[in-house]
Amino acid sequence: MPRLVLKTSDPPSSRCRRRSPCAGASGEPIEVRLWARTESDVQQRAAKLIARWFQQIGLKIKPEVMDDGVMSDRMQPILYEESPHIVTVYPADTEARNVGKWDGWVRAPAETGGVWYRGTIVDSYLNLKPRVAAQTDGGGNTGLIVGIVVAAVVVLGIVARIVLRRTPKAAAEE
Repeated sequence: MPRLVLKTSDPPSSRCRRRSPCAGASGEPIEVRLWARTESDVQQRAAKLIARWFQQIGLKIKPEVMDDGVMSDRMQPILYEESPHIVTVYPADTEARNVGKWDGWVRAPAETGGVWYRGTIVDSYLNLKPRVAAQTDGGGNTGLIVGIVVAAVVVLGIVARIVLRRTPKAAAEE
């Protein structure tokens, strides 16, 4: 959207108290500059349209087309002098993710950044996949193996006992 810049000779405090946007406290007309970006044909057409609207209500407006760098250089002194901002609080970027069930999280920036809330960084969205359960190395069947070995020892013990009892009787009968 094109940027509107109000320029008047009145100090900011007197402008804030008056009610008419078309005249300063001394009754002189306010000149409004309307800036549009060179890089955007849509903004340039919108600036012309907006300028016609303001002219219909009697406000003098001068649309200008300029590139982003020049616009930024011109806006900084205006924002500094007429609309200072003091930032006292920064929101905490809190994120939650389940690293136990999903693989492919990508931080941006790499070491310290988050994985969400970055509209231009889509790596997490593209790489995220359900985590595959780790394959066991056979340790889960230990109880079954021990049971089979114990059963085999018991069976061998019974067979050996039966064989040993029969052997002395066979020798005594001869």
